[in-house]
Amino acid sequence: MTFLLILLYPLSGQLEVKIHTPKKTISSKLPKSFFLFCLIVGLTVGFNYFNFVFLPALSSKKGYDISTVSLSLSLMAISEIPFLLYAEKIRKALTSKLLFASGVLVVSLRLILVSLSWSTTSLLIFQMLHGWTYIVIYYSSIYIMRENLSAEQLPIAQSFFWMTLMGFGPLFGSLFGGLTVQLVGVQAAYLIFWNHMRLFVCRDES
Repeated sequence: MTFLLILLYPLSGQLEVKIHTPKKTISSKLPKSFFLFCLIVGLTVGFNYFNFVFLPALSSKKGYDISTVSLSLSLMAISEIPFLLYAEKIRKALTSKLLFASGVLVVSLRLILVSLSWSTTSLLIFQMLHGWTYIVIYYSSIYIMRENLSAEQLPIAQSFFWMTLMGFGPLFGSLFGGLTVQLVGVQAAYLIFWNHMRLFVCRDES
């Protein structure tokens, strides 16, 4: 993935981009609340990514069959389909902010449920909560930015958002998650991250 991103850099320079300057100049400075929003997105995605990366270690520790991991990842991908089919209806019914908060809540809920799973079946069921985590946070975040930022602010805001979503979040989940696993063990790391996610949920709801 790193190689592909590096390859995209020179290719992107060959694209012709037309920038239309608006007649009225509106401040493109981003509000401080946006950076707090990005921080919550990054940490939430990081905790979600942690579950993805260290699922094999947790599964091995619990003595589950090795096929459990591949089956779990397949079900996680399929679990996003129901939301995608009705995403706009769900967003309008809940509002973007409430939808975002629910996604953060489910990330937290899955961390503790997966760590406390007692069988292969229970693990697979808990992992299917994935359908209300990453995709919900991503979808609602896009609308939150559109609803709360001006057209002049959106380009730079979306740049920060994508760096957070695809860069900071996964890096935090794999690197900091790995250090935590090394220090306290994989199951304890799940519980520690669940406790931190619980605090973020309370903050987000307020």
